[in-house]
Amino acid sequence: MLGKNLFQEHTGYLNALAAAEPVTFATGDAPENALSGALNGVQVYLPLKGLIDVEKELARLQKELDGLEKDIKRTEGKLNNENFTKKAPANVVENEREKLSALMEKEKATKERFAALEKMK
Repeated sequence: MLGKNLFQEHTGYLNALAAAEPVTFATGDAPENALSGALNGVQVYLPLKGLIDVEKELARLQKELDGLEKDIKRTEGKLNNENFTKKAPANVVENEREKLSALMEKEKATKERFAALEKMK
């Protein structure tokens, strides 16, 4: 597997870059309670056990979700207001639509992180 070999050849660099040690290489199922990402066909996992205070991170994410919900409602309110959509320049209305889309994507990702952390409690 080319990607795995590439990572193994640069373990020292990865240790320094991620400030993580040890970096291990494994095949099989994903470890429990780990964040994951894919890079060049290689799945990378960062075990979180002992690295974060789950309750504190859940509280932070909840606060972030509350703020996102507030921003989404405000932006939806603008877009549902005929006075705004008719009187504002088209580019301003489009920017608000793009903003709403980005907020909703961020909310979705944050909810997914929240759910993953809930499983770690």
